[in-house]
Amino acid sequence: MSDASAIRHSERRRRGRLVAVAGTLLASVTLLSASIASAGDARTPPPPGKTVPALETLIARCGSSNLAEREKAFLQMLDRTTRRDVPALVDALYDAPRTRSRTRVARALGVIGAKAAEGPLMDTMLNDESPHARGASAYALGDLRSRRAVASLITTLNSDPNHDIRKRAAVSLHAVGVPEARHAIDEASSDSK
Repeated sequence: MSDASAIRHSERRRRGRLVAVAGTLLASVTLLSASIASAGDARTPPPPGKTVPALETLIARCGSSNLAEREKAFLQMLDRTTRRDVPALVDALYDAPRTRSRTRVARALGVIGAKAAEGPLMDTMLNDESPHARGASAYALGDLRSRRAVASLITTLNSDPNHDIRKRAAVSLHAVGVPEARHAIDEASSDSK
């Protein structure tokens, strides 16, 4: 096997592992999203003797280089976050120094159904330098079924330099489901052929 084909094979295996991890994470977020939606803003208190870290601490931990710590902090953040926390999450979406934190904050805003965050999520999707934060914001707008974001999602679908972000915009447009969103998806898919 030549060096080039060995590298391609290694890259395919790495991408396959990343897709598997992303699929598992997406399934976890979907399950949590359903449980949070059914619970509304009512949260069960932590067991006696256990405390949930403050939101700011969880946001900082979401930026950890340790995947297990990031995911634990993200799940704790989803468990403790209510709509009252939206202003703090929006601040973190703009101010968190780590891309990983901004990415998970964007996903959390979608999962908790923070319609008030549509504007900041659109801004992040269109302007953040991180493709991860842009993609997470696109997904969050789909979670919100944001009709207000259709024009921004179409712009992202047609012009983001990252193919994965364009796919996420298409998925979100599909979730919104308005005719102009379906038309934009059809047009983009015919242009790519």
